Amino acid sequence: MVRGVGDARTKRAENFTGKTMRKFGIRFAAHHPERDAVKKQFVAVETLDDWKAVLDEHYTSPDPA
Repeated sequence: MVRGVGDARTKRAENFTGKTMRKFGIRFAAHHPERDAVKKQFVAVETLDDWKAVLDEHYTSPDPA
């Protein structure tokens, strides 16, 4: 449960979700060919934007040519 009102509630929810996803990302990085670099970036995750940036960098498919 997330407590607070308005922006405070949103920030708490983002922090909680970010930490939860961070843990998942650190464990999931073990399956990536560049596991050490990916793990290091997931360890640095603090926000959902950070999480999305790691996914975009390491888990997006290249555009077909």
